[in-house]
Amino acid sequence: MRDNEAHKLKREELSQFLRSRRGKLSPVQVGFSASARRRTPGLRREEVAVLAGVGTSWYTWLEQGRDISISASVAGAIARALRLGSAETVYFYRLTGIDPATLDTTPTPLETSAISLSGVVEGWMPAPAFVIDHLWNFTAMNDAARCVFGFGETDTNLLRSYFANPHCRSRYVDSDELAKVTVAQFRAGAANRFHDEDFRALVHTVSAESEEFRDLWNSHDVSDMEHKVKLIDDPVFGRLTFDVHIFQLVDDGAQRLVLHQPTPLSDTAEKVASLLEQRAAALLHVVPCDGAAAAS
Repeated sequence: MRDNEAHKLKREELSQFLRSRRGKLSPVQVGFSASARRRTPGLRREEVAVLAGVGTSWYTWLEQGRDISISASVAGAIARALRLGSAETVYFYRLTGIDPATLDTTPTPLETSAISLSGVVEGWMPAPAFVIDHLWNFTAMNDAARCVFGFGETDTNLLRSYFANPHCRSRYVDSDELAKVTVAQFRAGAANRFHDEDFRALVHTVSAESEEFRDLWNSHDVSDMEHKVKLIDDPVFGRLTFDVHIFQLVDDGAQRLVLHQPTPLSDTAEKVASLLEQRAAALLHVVPCDGAAAAS
C-alpha cells in the first residue's frame, strides 16, 4: 500500500474515533448544563473545542480527517477534553503521528534477548501460557493453554478463535463483556497498522465471520492490555480462575507473552493438573481430549 493511502486510512480512523469519543460524553460530565434541544447524544464539536482551548473550525477540520498538523500539547488538551483513558490517548497520539512515548504510559517491555520464548512458555507448565504477535497470531503455546482454553489444531489466531469458535467462546465466564474488552484491546494496537494488508484482511475476515465483532469494531473503543483475572468454566472440572500477566517483548515490540497464574487460595492449580492428566491419558488411547478442540 502506498504511503498516501495509508495516511488517508489513518485520517479516516482518526475522524471516526474522535466522533465516537465525543458521542460518549454528556454535557453534565464535563460541567456544561444539559439542553433539552440537543438532537443527538454527546458533546458538540464547539464544546470539545472550548474544553481543549482550540478553535472550533480547527477542531472540526481535525474531526473531519483533514490533513492538518497537531502538536503534542494540543493533542494532550484534546485527550483531556474528551476524557480519554491511557490506552485511548496512546491510540489518539499514534493516529495523529505523535510519538506516544512522551506520555510514559506504554507498558514496561520485557527483556528477552537472553531467553527463549518457547522455553518460557513450556517452563510455565502446568499453567497456561502463550505468545501472540501484532495480529494476535499464536507463535508459541503450551499444552496447559490448549487444554484450558480448548485450542485445537485449526486455532492459529486468538481473535478468530474467540469470535468464530463456539467451543472456545463457551468456556469463558461473562463472555459478552469480555468480547468488548477483547476488541478494544486489539484496536489499541491498530493505530500504526491500517496500512498493513494482513491486518486489514484479518479485520475483514473476522467481521464476516462474526456480526458481534463487526459491531464492536465499529464502536471504536480502546483499552489497555494489562493484568486482569480470567474466569473459565471447564465442562468437567468446573470453575478455573487465573491472574493474567501480559508482557510486551522489548526486542520485538510486536509480540506479547501472556502468562496465566492460578489464583492463590483457589483449587485451580489442582484442577488444571487433573485436566492435563486427562489429556495425556486420552492421547495415549488416541481418543480426543474433551477440552482439546478449540480460544483464550
